[in-house]
Amino acid sequence: MPIIATPAQKKSEPKCLSADLTCMTAQKISSPCRNVCKLDAQQKWCTGCDRTIDEILVWGRLSETERVRIMESLPERRAQRDGVR
Repeated sequence: MPIIATPAQKKSEPKCLSADLTCMTAQKISSPCRNVCKLDAQQKWCTGCDRTIDEILVWGRLSETERVRIMESLPERRAQRDGVR
């Protein structure tokens, strides 16, 4: 006998958003991305959002707490980048 999901279970299931079956939940992910991607090869971070390349790569897999912690550190990184202290 097939198992039938309840409406509540269906709501909480991940939604596949692309043809390659990369699945994400419908919950919005916080991001400092400004859609102005330019990687600084020396500093190894994006000059648009100030995240490191490694942070950008794992962003979708981080918890909201981890994303907020990183976003809170971005103004200091920006100041360092711009030579302001």
